[in-house]
Amino acid sequence: MNFAAIIHEPKSSFSYAYSKDKLHIRIKTAKNDVDNVELLAVDPFNWIPRNDGSGVYDFDIDSVYKIKMVKEQITRDHDCWFAEISDIKWKRIKYCFIIENKDEKYILGSHYRLPYTKDKSKLYDLFNYFNYPYINEEDLYIAPDWVSNTIWYQIFPKSFYGGNTSIEGNLIGIIENLITLMKLGLMESI
Repeated sequence: MNFAAIIHEPKSSFSYAYSKDKLHIRIKTAKNDVDNVELLAVDPFNWIPRNDGSGVYDFDIDSVYKIKMVKEQITRDHDCWFAEISDIKWKRIKYCFIIENKDEKYILGSHYRLPYTKDKSKLYDLFNYFNYPYINEEDLYIAPDWVSNTIWYQIFPKSFYGGNTSIEGNLIGIIENLITLMKLGLMESI
């Protein structure tokens, strides 16, 4: 397995709050290198007391979300995997990945990777889990209403129109073509 090609960054475009109760998680692996990716996600403070009166708490393994990630995109070098954690009852999450191909299976966390094992002390080692500390509603992106009816165009001055050829990449070429852009319906009147 090509571990050097694996890409994941917590609290980034690879791990973000989609809504107040949904997280989107992505990971990239080398193209055609991994057959399955599973996401394990849990509330890091979900500990339950033992029934023996000892006052000892154990991590609630039954509360772990196990989500099969889907390959949503293939690029020249990577397979891109996606999972949505929805209906989150808690606002904080720790997570890791189980990655496998036909020959190997690993637990991939924030600090290290290790061969897959059902040993609960290794599989549920929260120290090695990535951390999404808290879903804050003020951090959620909410697009303004007008965005849904907007068509966006991007112009690169250098390649759109040269204009004054003595200057490399300039706005003069765009200014000289404002009438053409209006006729194409790409902008309002000036």
